[in-house]
Amino acid sequence: MNGMLLGQFLYTKLNDYVLKLSRNKLVHRLLTDGDRCSRAGPRGRPTLDPPSRTYHRVLLKQPPPPPAAVSNPVVAWTTVLRQQVRWVTRQLVGSLVNPSSRLLSRQCKELAQRLLFSGGTHTLVAFVGITLTGDDGLVTKADRMEVLCADIKQKFVRDMHWPDCDPEPSDCHANVETLHDIEISDEIAKGCNAVVYKARIKGTGDAGWNLALKMMFNYDAESNAWSILRAMHREVVPAPWYTVTEEVRRLVTGVGLRLADLPPHRNIVDIRAVLVDRVPLVGGALSSYPAALPARLNPDGAGRNASLFLLMKRYDGDLRTLLAQCPELSAHTRLLLLTQLLEGVTHLGQHRVAHRDLKTDNLLVDTSAGRQQPQLVISDFGCCLAETSGALTVPFTSWDVDRGGNMALMPPEISGGRPGRFASLDYSRADVWAVGTIAYEILGCTNPFYGPDRLNSATYSERDLPPLPASVPALLRCLVEDMLRRDPAQRVSARAAATICQLILWAPKAWFAAPPSHKQIRQWLLTLTAKVMCEWRSRTERDDRLEHVLVHTLLCRLTYADLSEALRWLQRHV
Repeated sequence: MNGMLLGQFLYTKLNDYVLKLSRNKLVHRLLTDGDRCSRAGPRGRPTLDPPSRTYHRVLLKQPPPPPAAVSNPVVAWTTVLRQQVRWVTRQLVGSLVNPSSRLLSRQCKELAQRLLFSGGTHTLVAFVGITLTGDDGLVTKADRMEVLCADIKQKFVRDMHWPDCDPEPSDCHANVETLHDIEISDEIAKGCNAVVYKARIKGTGDAGWNLALKMMFNYDAESNAWSILRAMHREVVPAPWYTVTEEVRRLVTGVGLRLADLPPHRNIVDIRAVLVDRVPLVGGALSSYPAALPARLNPDGAGRNASLFLLMKRYDGDLRTLLAQCPELSAHTRLLLLTQLLEGVTHLGQHRVAHRDLKTDNLLVDTSAGRQQPQLVISDFGCCLAETSGALTVPFTSWDVDRGGNMALMPPEISGGRPGRFASLDYSRADVWAVGTIAYEILGCTNPFYGPDRLNSATYSERDLPPLPASVPALLRCLVEDMLRRDPAQRVSARAAATICQLILWAPKAWFAAPPSHKQIRQWLLTLTAKVMCEWRSRTERDDRLEHVLVHTLLCRLTYADLSEALRWLQRHV
């Protein structure tokens, strides 16, 4: 009778539970909250009474009793302390690595077996219990590894902030409202659409000259915030929401513009403030960009009176300049650059943004830690695709549709597309193709889609791609080939490519030939986590600090499915 009542109770609860939770959440709950499952009561009589203290002592072993007294009190105290530390360590590691203990599994099995053989109409629940707690049931080793990856992200690495690598906290530049709060100095760079100046916030002293002010050239939009934001809203996509002024927030609320909603990332340009203000007359402006000035500053100018201004971190230059000035960069440094670029593109794709104008001019580098440890960020989002719906496809009904910026580095599905009534352009894997072309430059070669003998991205054949030097690792050569596949369905994704590069950098080389065990992967992940935590806590300047930051980037997004996919790719191409 008790078995039938308990079966009815478990059947009702399990049915309600499954209706509310997806399978993944159910497995995660079983793994992380396994100690709350029904326990086995006295032999022959299942019960759901509240767990007693004795039961908790069985599930969570108590610390070992102190050893027998010895003659030396110092030795005795040291022995007790060592045993206590070992016990605490076992409990902490066990709670993280093995959430569903064997003892609990055996007790659940015993309860389910007694329900199964006690008769009644709800014996199926007992069979489900045996399946869930079995070694080959729903809770597989892969599920346990997914829980481990999630625990590492949520409990250890998610809230780490790396000074000089991560974007500044939200309250650092909250007092910047207009250009009157900013002091502008020398010109740093100038392009077709904008000019960049060295800048600082007034009152910050000499240490404040680590900022740059980017002024967009405004030829068409009317001189009001509404029109300017409508015309240039893509430039503000990578800006955190707290950098946007109250006036801009009021304008975009409820309008449908996707503005400043991309979460900060260490491989995306660090924007500190977004302003709409009148164009100032800065020293050298009349000779540098006279046509972009308004008539009130230059009678022959064609610019408008107001424009968009972005206050950002000042970087040391762009990637093209770094590669030209430092041909002696090591192979390890070049792989670090490529991995950071892929991590940035992965972050964009995760949040449904396509850059569409990737080139070495739009990739900025910070070499404050040395040229062998450069930090890379993606900038210049003026051509990006960032729809409010998150769609990465664009209807291609006529040649007037904006397809992006750099025509030379457009993937074949974009450059070779033909407009039609039902035609569309898919940008989901367009940026990773552009990264494949830039990889030639990062690895010390000429971009095959530049120059007088350049390939046409719309008509090239994969056999036409020039081979990379023999000094480049074979796995990296295969990865570049997979990024440049003409068929987007066969092209490796940016997320998989970033994980592959991370494994080439940090994983044991034996894994590339034979698949590692779950225990080996678990030990490797925990070792990486421990190294990152120690380096983060040290707060000291080291030559390999960028490498720890890059490992932290991997741990913040890694899933066991990503890791398995990357390992399978490596084993196919080894």
